[in-house]
Amino acid sequence: MHSVWARKNALATIFPLNRWFRVLPLMCASSLVLVSACQADETEWVLQSTSPELTVEIRSDASASLEYRVSTSSGAVVDWSPLGLVLSSQDADLKEQTYNLAQNLEYVGSHRLEVCDEYELEIGKRLENQVCGNELVLNFSSQNGLPFSVNFRAYDDGVAFRYVVNADAEFIDSLSFKLVSEQTAFDMSPATKVFPQPYDHADSWRPSYEAPALSAGDVVGRSTPVEMGAGWAMPILFEVGEDWVLIHESGLVGQSYGSHIAPEVVDNRYRLTGPLADEALGHGSADVHFAPPWNSPWRVLIIGDLPKIVQSNLVQTLAPPAKFDSEWVQSGRASWSWLSDHDSSQDAAKLTDFVDLAAEMGWEYSLVDANWNRIPEQEFSELLAHADEKNVGLFLWYNSGGSNNAVTEAPRNLMAERTLRRAEFKRISELGIRGVKVDFWHSDKQFMMQRYLDLLADAADFRLLVNFHGSTIPRGWERTYPNLMTMEAIRGHEFYTFPSEPHYGQLAPSQNALVPFTRNVIGPMDSTPVIFAPKLIPRLTTMGHEAALGIVYESGIQHFSDEAEAYRALPNEWKTYLSSLPSAWDETRFLDGYPGQYVVLARRKGDRWWVGAINGSSKPRSLVLDLSFISGSMTMLSDQGGEPTSFRLEQQTSETSIELAPHGGAAIYPATDQ
Repeated sequence: MHSVWARKNALATIFPLNRWFRVLPLMCASSLVLVSACQADETEWVLQSTSPELTVEIRSDASASLEYRVSTSSGAVVDWSPLGLVLSSQDADLKEQTYNLAQNLEYVGSHRLEVCDEYELEIGKRLENQVCGNELVLNFSSQNGLPFSVNFRAYDDGVAFRYVVNADAEFIDSLSFKLVSEQTAFDMSPATKVFPQPYDHADSWRPSYEAPALSAGDVVGRSTPVEMGAGWAMPILFEVGEDWVLIHESGLVGQSYGSHIAPEVVDNRYRLTGPLADEALGHGSADVHFAPPWNSPWRVLIIGDLPKIVQSNLVQTLAPPAKFDSEWVQSGRASWSWLSDHDSSQDAAKLTDFVDLAAEMGWEYSLVDANWNRIPEQEFSELLAHADEKNVGLFLWYNSGGSNNAVTEAPRNLMAERTLRRAEFKRISELGIRGVKVDFWHSDKQFMMQRYLDLLADAADFRLLVNFHGSTIPRGWERTYPNLMTMEAIRGHEFYTFPSEPHYGQLAPSQNALVPFTRNVIGPMDSTPVIFAPKLIPRLTTMGHEAALGIVYESGIQHFSDEAEAYRALPNEWKTYLSSLPSAWDETRFLDGYPGQYVVLARRKGDRWWVGAINGSSKPRSLVLDLSFISGSMTMLSDQGGEPTSFRLEQQTSETSIELAPHGGAAIYPATDQ
């Protein structure tokens, strides 16, 4: 993998670079509105995407407060919304100082850049990326002299902005700064519908981003009912006429917490806020503490029609480039025993059977879940030797605690402290273990965000892949740390096994049809899909629906979570499909759908295509798809009469018909004789 990144600050030299690795100053335009952006006394600025389909307007009002508005050719999609921060600092004499970076700002100057980036990912919906955008950097000074900048970027699939605090020598005595509050909000008055997910109340198991989303949508501007959550989680999706807006963040690489939407929504303004004080069982500060220079995470708005939302890699584009060479990183498919038998990960014989299943199906990995350390040493050694003989890589489960949770599943107390973590990574890497699944994080506080990043860096030193479970949401980390294969942060298929969740089966079909437009847009999603056997909670989805989730859901490690015998009992065409299914994609195309109702995605690996369609509704759905971009014969797996069926598609045309049963689905994959 290679990755390149370029940007230029106000004092940097412009270097001659190749056509993708470049940063160019943008000259003042001849139009009146853009000429004003180059004048010293300006109070209004405009930035457009390269298309230019998107426009960002920024202005300073009478109180020298900043606000912004985002528009498409159809009109405003985010109305005038506030910007800014309030900070405090403490010097060596413990003297407190407050810096209001939201009002009474003195404009210092600005500059414009073209930012172009070429990078490759190891996992995701599109591995090779070449993208250009325009940037506007606005420089200010607070009333007490603290330098402060706001960087805006406009791309063809969205806009982003972040705050920069770069204290000069005058402030060098400040030991640290604290983020007192962030004024950033999103005025979504132009929107007609919102698809929010509650942000969890903190308790012994949460936040883990596993609350059910409102898959049918909601009225814009509703505050979070206290019985649902402690705010709205990100990403959050809005329908705005013919456009859509998905709000998220990226580029969180230390000295920050993970943000969500505050519970009170006033005048349709969705305001950013930080983690709850009682997250991580109350350990650690809920504030942001930093030493300049400091960049906030990018506040990201993916904007456009549904194809543009679903296909966007803007979150990854805004993340820093890879920190290490990743030629050793390999995505893949995995068998997983825990969902069908929660105690199986303590039984070497049962785990051996799932290793055999992975080998039979051609899957690269098998996951050994919680409490595997209770397996007798000799039996564990035999399991490792068997997996090695079968050429199946093993992942091992770990508890992230530490003080951040009280969950007793083990191994625990090995991941929180760096010396112990690195010793364990060294030990298991020497045993041939390929990756770790680290669970039960329970917080978006700054110290926990840093622990994620430190763990990824340490794991990379020992060539270990990583799966975060019971975790926060992706924020582009899979670009910066290519050994990050997947993250949970989803109400996944394990809920079919929880007696406390009797309604999960009824919610699942519409939730499955919503997350391709929300959660899975921003990064890999370990939902552990594709189950066929009955579970404790009755399942409404058909076999065709479950099969299609292997395409519709993107995850760098796709954990197939059903019983071994359920997969072995499948018809040959279904087993062939699961054996051939890629785990990382060269291209993704949105073909049809609406959030919470249905979705059809086409994904390409090399010169071959897979198409997945799922129906989130209790009513049948007839679709006519244009599949003329696919050459060669295909096999379709579907539901007819409630049985798993397959048939051959000899010629793809612009009118390929698919019939989806209630809560049904279809998976289309290359015929095996090609």
